[in-house]
Amino acid sequence: MYSALILDDEPLVRKTIEDLIKLTCKIITKVKSTGSIDEAARILLHEKVDIVFLDIEMPEMNGIDFLNAIPNKNFETIIVTAYENYGIKAIKAGAIDYIMKPIISSELAEAVKKATAKTDLKPPPPKLIGESNGMHKEYKFQVKLDGEIKIISEEDVIFFEAINNYTRVYCLNKCIYSLPYNLKKIEAEVSCEKFYRTHRAYLVNIEKVKKILAEQSHLLIVEEDYEIPVAHKKKVQLKKFLLGKK
Repeated sequence: MYSALILDDEPLVRKTIEDLIKLTCKIITKVKSTGSIDEAARILLHEKVDIVFLDIEMPEMNGIDFLNAIPNKNFETIIVTAYENYGIKAIKAGAIDYIMKPIISSELAEAVKKATAKTDLKPPPPKLIGESNGMHKEYKFQVKLDGEIKIISEEDVIFFEAINNYTRVYCLNKCIYSLPYNLKKIEAEVSCEKFYRTHRAYLVNIEKVKKILAEQSHLLIVEEDYEIPVAHKKKVQLKKFLLGKK
């Protein structure tokens, strides 16, 4: 038996897909439905999902961009849209089928058949792995790279950058990964003694800081010579935080 997630900003479309699944795809026994990108990312992170029915044109984020932001797609994606011009992008993003609205039940059933044929023996979804390390849990990040699962330790991270509803992780040796959850969640999980929020879009590993530029610049230089913005109200506090680490 299989589980599905419907991500579409139109409630009527979500209801239509749910009804068609019940009618023609009885092998799907669990269906969750949402119009929120954040909620969809949370479900994909914490729950088992075999098939995602994904809209493209949504207010919060383009569906293709959302799909591309997920590094370890442990599910099959069926695009459901009113637009014809995203076919190539959908294929490149890993979608298994492309259904036009209004939805024809036989097309949906055929797409589900394709998807369920590829859902066995999938690796686990990307997640945070907490490990006890003295006074706090050191979190490691599990991502998929070239078909293999890679574990990234806190010590390998230079900084995190918020990009819409997902987060980029910048690591040593110019390695960059994407994680399908927001920066607020990551900030709550990593060591507060090691990571500092310099800006609403940046969370920096203080151990990787090389220098703070002149007063007027509001920039921080970290390993690999990345320049990180520092919010005006954060600069004095950041200096105190850095001094406290010495």
